[in-house]
Amino acid sequence: MDLSEHRQYVLNSLRAAGISVDPMEDWSADPDLPQRLSQNRVKGCDFCILLLAFRRGFIPKGKDKSITQLEYEYAMANGIDVLVFLLRDDTPWKREYDELATDQELQRWRNELRNNHVVSEFGLDPDSVEVLPAVMRWLSAREDSHRTIWPMAVDMDLVTQSFFESTFPAYILDDSRCVVSWNSSFMVLVGQHDGPIRGQSLEHWLASKGHEMTVTSTARGSGHSIERATLVLHTERFGRMEFDQLTTPILDRESGRVKYFAAALSPSVTEREVVEPFLEAVESRLADQLFWSQYAVAYDRVLMRYPSYTQLIEMHCDSVLKAPPGRVLDLGAGTGNVTLAILNRSADRRVIAVDYNQSMLYQLLRKCRKFENRMEIRFAEIEQLVDIMPGSISAVVMNNVLMFLTEPLKVLQRVYAWLIAGGVLSLHVPNLNSSIETLLLDVRNKLEESGDFREVSEDYSLVYSQNLRMGSVHKKFSKFSADALTQLLEEAGFIVNLIKDGTYAGQGMYAVASKPKDSIPHAE
Repeated sequence: MDLSEHRQYVLNSLRAAGISVDPMEDWSADPDLPQRLSQNRVKGCDFCILLLAFRRGFIPKGKDKSITQLEYEYAMANGIDVLVFLLRDDTPWKREYDELATDQELQRWRNELRNNHVVSEFGLDPDSVEVLPAVMRWLSAREDSHRTIWPMAVDMDLVTQSFFESTFPAYILDDSRCVVSWNSSFMVLVGQHDGPIRGQSLEHWLASKGHEMTVTSTARGSGHSIERATLVLHTERFGRMEFDQLTTPILDRESGRVKYFAAALSPSVTEREVVEPFLEAVESRLADQLFWSQYAVAYDRVLMRYPSYTQLIEMHCDSVLKAPPGRVLDLGAGTGNVTLAILNRSADRRVIAVDYNQSMLYQLLRKCRKFENRMEIRFAEIEQLVDIMPGSISAVVMNNVLMFLTEPLKVLQRVYAWLIAGGVLSLHVPNLNSSIETLLLDVRNKLEESGDFREVSEDYSLVYSQNLRMGSVHKKFSKFSADALTQLLEEAGFIVNLIKDGTYAGQGMYAVASKPKDSIPHAE
């Protein structure tokens, strides 16, 4: 092994510092495939250390990448931090381990690592690998980045998932009593707004919508932290509805001070004809949430091993990185694979990730936590997203989203308004010949060819059944011809730069469109 002494030095240093390590030297015999085994070991790590000299290492039969490269890519795809150490280019190295001049893929990978990471270099002496300072910096940065960006920076360590999946409407106020987030049931109740409510004081929002709130009691000794109120909402969908509201504080664990207030609503009227339509709508919404909750984790484990999907992510990234400098809007971000790829490939891009499903967004947040200073998460329906400023976005990604929209032209016109002059739209849609069953069969075939199917067979079964169900539930989702998609984009004001039919195992169509560079900014 070309780096055996350097590896041993790193292992000794980490163990001496009290850090648990899992090197392959300690692994027992296992019948599993090497690449699958090594990726499974990476799965449980907080961070990985990559030492790379002048060869890539063992390349499994049928693969064009080494075990080390596959481990690295798995870590990056799953949001696991990688600390990169490269042997200096001018280091005199053992001839039998020096493939730098003959392996173009090695040269490409080393350049990619330098572009995507803050790289440390080392030389002939094992103690030239300054691993502990790098690990200490990582630990320090991790402690500094505990803040979770959820709608308007709500701390999800304090506000639990059960709140967002509650049957009854609920919302969150910050310590100045401004509305910062809400759950799915509240979304159903108030019409799935995003911008008009977020950040407004509770009193201002109630008054602006003609709603009424009367405090009926305050818990003794709580100041105004715990209070009951009668809340009357005049909703567009359900008419006048009256609720009993209980507001309670959420305390910061360290300071003991109030950080948020949680307000939970319970219908106070008993007339069935008033409450029933609302409860039916909430039931439908929560069933949809459950569908996507079951789907989210399996989706990633299967599709991130499917070459056509990872190629599609790269196509979106390539288009985004060619756009003018500025923020990126990922509409229908799902579990965050496109968002993570953009953040990984560009240190200058900020991404706003939008999705209406919390379970998908939990997965996104888990992967992208280390980038939270360059990322915002919006829990919102795309068709109700209204708090993006015109002319403030450089690129928009819509990956398999357009076909589910009831008013695609209206959304595309708003996307056009949000983009700066010269801004780029990268999107993927099903083509006229698309078939979910054909696509899923291709996914399975590719997983079997790569030897990955056995590991994800249960996940595949779930993805298969959920996709078929999605196809039956969304029977009216749109399929596009090249001409129809071109016409739609041009009607929204875009210049169509690329239409590529036959992507995604022949089932999809990829398009790139741009806003004219000489366009005049205008409000929506």
